[in-house]
Amino acid sequence: MGPEGAIAALEHQVRFGFASYRGVAETATEDDPACAEIASVPYGLGNHAAIQTVYDGLADERAAPGFSWQTPTGHAIRRATEGLLTEMPEPSGAKDILLLTDGNPDTCLVSAPQCGQDQVIHAVQEARAQGVLTLAIGVGELVSAPNTGCNPQDARCGSAHLQDVANAGLGLPVQAPPASYIYQSCVSRSGGELLATYAPSVSEDAPFFVADTMPALRAAIRSLLDGVLSCRVELDVGLEDDPADARVELDGEPVAHDDPDGWSLEADAVSLVLHGDACLAFQEGAALEVGFPCPGDP
Repeated sequence: MGPEGAIAALEHQVRFGFASYRGVAETATEDDPACAEIASVPYGLGNHAAIQTVYDGLADERAAPGFSWQTPTGHAIRRATEGLLTEMPEPSGAKDILLLTDGNPDTCLVSAPQCGQDQVIHAVQEARAQGVLTLAIGVGELVSAPNTGCNPQDARCGSAHLQDVANAGLGLPVQAPPASYIYQSCVSRSGGELLATYAPSVSEDAPFFVADTMPALRAAIRSLLDGVLSCRVELDVGLEDDPADARVELDGEPVAHDDPDGWSLEADAVSLVLHGDACLAFQEGAALEVGFPCPGDP
């Protein structure tokens, strides 16, 4: 936060919203809003001051009775995704979650051990399937003491969990948890089966960041936001006809229109946005070629 941060620098380019979540002392189901209290700011341009006000007020709430600052991250991501999907701004644009988390996740039913990784990965994969990308930054105890409340022999803890979130957020394969994870209380109390989709081995890793100082956190946020913005391409001329008639290719391969791994055109008819795998390929250097039919052409 602060006037020197990434939000202040980009607040007139990006419609920022904000949500901070904390678990309650009582147990709840994953779909129960009572699982966590979320302090939020609606999405909008020029939102830095409003976000700063809510953020500054969080410090005064830590002593409030009935709350224990647990980390039901899967529940929070689902609620954030629901909010993003109901947001219909003009002009439209890509929708992304930037997750800053300071602890291994628990669930709405189980606060210890911190074994809620499957709920998180499932929520991120569901968001991804609906076109919402998730980017991850680890701070605090998750970085300084990554195995606190989490046994790495039974679950993916610390940076391993952050890597899984990052991969799921971009639609890449996610490393399967240890075989013993299925016996963790977070899984057994939620039906005994894993919800997310996993791979036995993973050969490609999405970027994520850890930050143990405020300058490092600012740099991480700016780097991730710059990566998202780099998948927005301003065209020389606006498109007047149906965007579905356009030809968009990356390294000669066609990219689908209105697809979570494809491209979309904002309401200004000038801003082309790449999503998912297409965005990742473009960031890795794939050549973009765009062709539009001339007005009136069949």
